[in-house]
Amino acid sequence: MGIKETLSDINADHPLHKAKAFYFLFDAAIKTLPRHLGMYYKHTLLLSPHQVAMLLSVRPFLLIFGSPVLGGIADKTNKFRHVMLISLLTFLVTYVLVPLVEPVEGFNCKEHVHFNHSANHINISTPVFHKLHKQIVSNGARVKVEVHKYYQMVNEEGTNNHQYDGNLMQDLYYTWPFDMYEYELTDDITQKVFNVILLITIFGEFFASPSETFADLYTLRALGSNHNRYGWQIISGLFGFFIVSIAFAASSDIRLQLKDDFCHVGHVINYSPYLFVVYGLVGACILIAATFQYRLFPKPTAPRKDDGCNCDCNFIKALPVLAETPAYTAYAIAVIFCGFACGVKQLYIYHYLTELGGPHQLIFVVLSVHFISGFLALLASPYLLERFGASNLIAGGLLLNGISFVVYSLIKNPWLILIVEPFHGLCQELSWVAIVTYAGAPPQIGAALQGTVHGLHKGLGLALGYYAVCVLILKFGYVGFFLATGLLFFVVFGFYLFVIRMYPKEESIADSYSCYSKIHQQDVDSDGEETVEMFQKGDYNNETLDRSFLE
Repeated sequence: MGIKETLSDINADHPLHKAKAFYFLFDAAIKTLPRHLGMYYKHTLLLSPHQVAMLLSVRPFLLIFGSPVLGGIADKTNKFRHVMLISLLTFLVTYVLVPLVEPVEGFNCKEHVHFNHSANHINISTPVFHKLHKQIVSNGARVKVEVHKYYQMVNEEGTNNHQYDGNLMQDLYYTWPFDMYEYELTDDITQKVFNVILLITIFGEFFASPSETFADLYTLRALGSNHNRYGWQIISGLFGFFIVSIAFAASSDIRLQLKDDFCHVGHVINYSPYLFVVYGLVGACILIAATFQYRLFPKPTAPRKDDGCNCDCNFIKALPVLAETPAYTAYAIAVIFCGFACGVKQLYIYHYLTELGGPHQLIFVVLSVHFISGFLALLASPYLLERFGASNLIAGGLLLNGISFVVYSLIKNPWLILIVEPFHGLCQELSWVAIVTYAGAPPQIGAALQGTVHGLHKGLGLALGYYAVCVLILKFGYVGFFLATGLLFFVVFGFYLFVIRMYPKEESIADSYSCYSKIHQQDVDSDGEETVEMFQKGDYNNETLDRSFLE
């Protein structure tokens, strides 16, 4: 494949231009949302870490069910664009409603805390805190304290059973008002705020979660048999994510500054500008999605037994049959673990770097390394898929994720994380392209199949990475968790490699499923034009695309 031919193929596609624009806006808005939304829940609404983790896990958990179900409805009705627009509109309404929920009221910081830095004294309602303060502050200098002794004092006093994690001084100076509210005042108001947001999120995200599934479906149908080039289409999304992440990381330093007045307004972080940017980006996504024209294909009414097919034409009913194939079962497990790794790295790596004492500049460096690594991986993805195959790239992603987690557990200097972060593109972006390719993407692929792949990776796997990890890290700490996770990934890598070597399955899942089999290459689209075979061969030009998609 020459450079001129490659550039010609990329630039010839008007439908794929729409897809690129959509991915840029979508990733800039929705993929950056969990990190900032988590800080909004924690710092503005004062929700507990468990509550924050539960709210962030709602979207991926519902994706497990919402994406295949709504995809199946779209398959039956051929209303792909309508379902996608409903999904995006629901997302927009959901996250317009969330900030309207009133934050916790009735907490007057000045009634509970008075901190005079120059006088070196503190008046607070808990006596144990006054005792602890005498050990910590001496002439304005910070000194070491015996944390276990403080725990014992807390238990004896019985006034505050909060167990500090991480740096005690950081908790003392930066989060004590929030902790006081959580433990000295009633939890009823916080629980009500959490319940209202949870209800809004559950209802909205069930319908909103499959939006990316339908974007991928549109792209894969446009690519036809050239689905190895899927990675090129989502490069624009990588740019969108990087630009927005850097912009907001530079404009809002989340570290609370120590003030003479402990209740200084500087402790309140305003996330409204970011949320308004998200609303605008999602609105632009809706406008682009409204122009999508999905290729439609007739659905066979029954499996073709004479072709040796044992699958039902209903994909959901065909799942048990596909699950009997060891290679597909191992593939599903690998997909879940790749999603799990994504969830862990998205939410917890930056917190871990802060725990290690990493400066704010390190976050910018890591984001930049991730962007460059992901860009190069996606750019090379068609050639790597052709050279090594999707199965081997998935195995490589599992191995590199395992190595990354083990390195995380061993490093003491936060800058040493840059040893493994250049492999981020191979662990995340390239693995996802391989997962989509292995699932198979003939032009007539159904939304139910694509939705199931999203449900496993960006649903179940990501949700486990968001919520379960929060519980495990609080229990075992970062080091123990990362080490155990790395070793587990090595086990999964060995299992996956063993299965694909012992039970090779060269054809994709879609090719094994009767309704999407290569046997049906002569099917026609909804306009009666015999274009499927042409798309499978990649023999199309700009004029044909304009006629097939834009009319």
